[in-house]
Amino acid sequence: MTMRWARFKYHVNAALLLLPLYFLVTTLMGTEAEGSATSLAPKSVGPWQVAPKAAGHWPPRPGQELDMTVRFDGGPVAQIRTAVLTIGDQAPAATDLLSPTAGLLHGGEVLREAHVPVPAAMPTNAELWLTVERWDGSLHHVSWGLDTP
Repeated sequence: MTMRWARFKYHVNAALLLLPLYFLVTTLMGTEAEGSATSLAPKSVGPWQVAPKAAGHWPPRPGQELDMTVRFDGGPVAQIRTAVLTIGDQAPAATDLLSPTAGLLHGGEVLREAHVPVPAAMPTNAELWLTVERWDGSLHHVSWGLDTP
């Protein structure tokens, strides 16, 4: 019995060393590796082609927070002053861009992320709105329906 345990304990030690590495790799790869990210149709907003992705549950659940990433392609990203994602029946006004109901996009040059609060009482015609403000003050809006990705 002791000889069997002597061989088996090395396998247990190897598993204890390798399991944390497996969980580290899957954590660093994020939700895209699991296939749970929902890509929305790419659209144009101003000079940019945007492709948003929802990490987690789609469509968004009322009262929860929606994690989104948005990829900006085809235009000078340095011209973006503010970009926000909101959920509602209309695009936000220029004065509402920094309100608590808007998810401010932050991140790198091309790929940015936002944590969008989902209203507890969503209107029946609610959409996901991306609003981009340029440094010259002009606003660009684009929306996606919440029912289809």
